[in-house]
Amino acid sequence: MNRILGIGISLAGLLIATSAWAQEAPGRSPDYDLRHEVLLHGTAADVKVIPDWMGREGVNVMLKTQDPDLVHVDLAPAAFLKVVDFSIVPGDLLELTGAWATVGGKPVFLAHSVKKQRVTISVRGPDGLPMW
Repeated sequence: MNRILGIGISLAGLLIATSAWAQEAPGRSPDYDLRHEVLLHGTAADVKVIPDWMGREGVNVMLKTQDPDLVHVDLAPAAFLKVVDFSIVPGDLLELTGAWATVGGKPVFLAHSVKKQRVTISVRGPDGLPMW
């Protein structure tokens, strides 16, 4: 009986580990679904540069929309935005096209394009793959 219980516990541990790996494989970006793109309007409440899933310094924006909760926007690596000479600071009015994904069990808006004033940049190509 103890042997069966031990095997059951081992299998449960293996399933949990496999499930966690399948949701967030290291070095792999979250899936981007072009079919579910939406448009968001809001104000940058906070802008942070934090390591992304590949270890690069990624620009993340907390967007204030009409919804009471702030929206976490995963924009692009800081180095990419520097090359295209595009910056965002708190208070900027933004229009973003993108799709929702789950990262670390939390909803994240993955940007496809971002418009600030009269300047629009794409951070993903027509196929939805990152341009960096």
